[in-house]
Amino acid sequence: MPLFVLVIILSLGWVFIDYLGKHREKLLSENLLTRITVAAKSVDQEKLKHLTATESDIGKPDYEELKKFLMTIKIKSRFLYLMTLRDGKVYFMIDSEPVDSPDYSPAGQTYTEIEPDFVKKLQQNKPFIYGPYTDRWGTWNTAVIPIELTLNGKFPIYFCGDADAAGWLQEIHHERFSGIIIVFLFSVLVIYFYFMTTKILDINRKLEEEVGLFVGGPSFVMKWTLLRDNFKILYVSPNMTLHLGYNTDIFLMQKIAFIEIVHPDDRTKLLQVLDTIGKHVGTQIDLEFRLLHSNGTYRWLEAFILSKNHQHPLSYHGYFTDITDKKDAESALKIITERLVSHFNQVPFAVIEWDTDFRVVAWNPAAEKIFGYTKEEALGHRAADLILPSHVIEQTSKIWSDLLFANGGNRSTNENQTKEGMIILCEWYNSPLIDENGSVIGVASVAEDVTEKKQFEQKLQYLAYYDELTGLPNRALFKDRLENDSRRADRNHTIVSIVFIDIDFFKTVNDTLGHGVGDMLLQAVASRLKASFRKSDTVSRFGGDEFAILIPDLKRAEEIEGILQHVYDHFVPPFEILEHTLHITMSLGYNFYPLDATNSEMLFRNADAAMYAAKESGRNKYRRYKLEMTDYIQSQLTVQNGLIDALKNDEFVLYYQPQMNIATGVITGSEALIRWNHPTKGILAPAEFIHIAEKTGMIVPIGEWVLRSAAQQLKRWNTQGIDHLTMAINLSSRQFKEENFFKKTMDIFQETGINLNTIELELTESILLEETAKVLKILTDFKTAGIQLSLDDFGTGYSSLSYLKLFPINKLKIDQSFVKNITAYGSDSTLVKAIIAMARALNLTTIAEGVETQEEFEFLRQEGCDEIQGYLLGKPMPADQFEIFLKDWILTHNAEQTIN
Repeated sequence: MPLFVLVIILSLGWVFIDYLGKHREKLLSENLLTRITVAAKSVDQEKLKHLTATESDIGKPDYEELKKFLMTIKIKSRFLYLMTLRDGKVYFMIDSEPVDSPDYSPAGQTYTEIEPDFVKKLQQNKPFIYGPYTDRWGTWNTAVIPIELTLNGKFPIYFCGDADAAGWLQEIHHERFSGIIIVFLFSVLVIYFYFMTTKILDINRKLEEEVGLFVGGPSFVMKWTLLRDNFKILYVSPNMTLHLGYNTDIFLMQKIAFIEIVHPDDRTKLLQVLDTIGKHVGTQIDLEFRLLHSNGTYRWLEAFILSKNHQHPLSYHGYFTDITDKKDAESALKIITERLVSHFNQVPFAVIEWDTDFRVVAWNPAAEKIFGYTKEEALGHRAADLILPSHVIEQTSKIWSDLLFANGGNRSTNENQTKEGMIILCEWYNSPLIDENGSVIGVASVAEDVTEKKQFEQKLQYLAYYDELTGLPNRALFKDRLENDSRRADRNHTIVSIVFIDIDFFKTVNDTLGHGVGDMLLQAVASRLKASFRKSDTVSRFGGDEFAILIPDLKRAEEIEGILQHVYDHFVPPFEILEHTLHITMSLGYNFYPLDATNSEMLFRNADAAMYAAKESGRNKYRRYKLEMTDYIQSQLTVQNGLIDALKNDEFVLYYQPQMNIATGVITGSEALIRWNHPTKGILAPAEFIHIAEKTGMIVPIGEWVLRSAAQQLKRWNTQGIDHLTMAINLSSRQFKEENFFKKTMDIFQETGINLNTIELELTESILLEETAKVLKILTDFKTAGIQLSLDDFGTGYSSLSYLKLFPINKLKIDQSFVKNITAYGSDSTLVKAIIAMARALNLTTIAEGVETQEEFEFLRQEGCDEIQGYLLGKPMPADQFEIFLKDWILTHNAEQTIN
């Protein structure tokens, strides 16, 4: 068999080498023809035109230059020459050899040794290779390239190049011989591998018989020798491929060293084991290590290894089983166990395990924290001895009995007892622990201390229905009781009264004495209200200083009068809050179910409307709901919505009322007074809408509009030459509560470019009563900027000399309610005299408003009042009318003429 294979390989090799030789010869010829073609194209044909192909050409310049050219480009071991065909004979024209060379052929020499076939090929006038042929110079292959130019116009010229054909043949013979040697050696190598493979397969068969393995089994076998840590694999069972993915041949042929697929961390351990059993032949050992799979992952193997004989080197047998899945399962179990232990130790809930006697088996740190017992103190003790108060033992016994009979887990909320004896509330989640036979072997419990949570829930429940400050029922509970009382009233044919109460001027208490005092007052009012009504009545607080009373089971509506009067009697004594004595009055509004309404929302709305009617009528009163009260509230809502549109649609206008200096009779300024040019009602005075703007907060954007419009008008008058006027602009207390009120106001004045000394801001006394420190800072900043400040309606509110001393006021404005009665020389005249004298003492200017008669003017002039404002001078008027008034005044009047 091997001899037959050798003959076949050698025969095929010879055919192939012969083919390569012929192909090589063809390639050499084509290469020669290509080179000669390139050289022929380089010949200067202009110089050829002057040659004759005779001896007479020798020495000519063109001949010598062409000869030098051929000598320059001559290829190694080749001749280059030009020749012509004339009369069937070949003549040399120029060659590439020196004159003294034995190979030199002079011009005009006939090429006598030429063969007829060569001449025939020349006559075809095409490029060709001729040869090999032999002449007196040697054996050659000649490449011939016809040149387009002809000699004397009729004899063709050829560019020729000779190559040593003998050299070609020798080169090809060498290549063929080398190829034969290579084929022979390859054949020998194939036969060697054939014998080695046959031998290995024989060994493998014997090993398989020896160990009794079969392909596809759960394990695989290897046999190897080991010399200086170098494994030589003698046998690998075929099913290794199933486990590691490798073809067994790569180990048998030593294409991969076995040690390279052993995990780096396991190599030292494996070598140490092999060394140990190698010293004691016949020793066997079990070992776990990792081998690299062909897919790049490592597989865990369990190996049973033993040394087999005493030969050197020792041989080893290994029986390998893939245990990767087992290792992965162990790793996953370890991770799960570690996580469970971590969760057991870190979870904020008590995790406890009990045996069937309900003794503690496991007790985590959270259980220690909740119940106070350490793990060591708790283990082995029953629950009743540790955490169960005596009054819940019977209850928990039933729960545990159900758990032991495997009736499923349960959830319960129980009282428990800590080590310190404190009773806490815990939420328990219990589950029976069942073994593989279905028997209960214990109970697992998770417990959470919910004491604070339950207390918080109870507080939330309380806050959902009760007011936190006073402890009274809130709106939600009030509404719920109203529904119950209404149903009882329907059954018993009685009536129910709903009363709304608002503390008069409570905001003033809060602003002046602080919210702490205000809260204490609310608590005291709540307590007094509860004492004033029946126990069957519901006293509730809706928020702020608003209270609501539910009075059921009334036979007649008239009964309410006596009840409410009783309440008012209880509020006559003052309240003592800290060091303050406070006299409190209330405004009350009420209506009846089912006389005035039959649903809670309507009853609430009616009572609220009646309460506001009581406030509007002077406070400290109670009023029953009437239908027109709803109309009044509706009209106020209409005004409120109309104010928004008015600002958006530019419906506001300013009127200006003149102010005069009494001593000089000069018009010194004007007060800017807002009017609403209503689209359907015409011009509306401030009394019809300003109070609603104050309540709703619309006074803030309206106030900004007034500031800007008044400043712009004053600036226009200044540009017209009227530059001696002061513009008085009213401010609201609501504006002072706005963030950056001072900055916004100053920005408006700076935008208009007005002289700040001509601006006078009018304040009400209520402004000075609220947030005194903040207001003082703002007024001081205005005063520093050069703006004048006047106190409007002086004497009608809570006027105090301390305010005049504290705040940077420039002017006092005497209210018109005092001015209209001064000629009667009663208390009003005395009060006006006192105000003027006080202002003079404090170096303040006084101005009286509402002056309408000559007598009032004379009184004020005699008492030393500085300025007046009123109908005596002129009514409030639009800007264009004010300009006409001012011009007429300057031209035709003075103060004395006006009086007379």
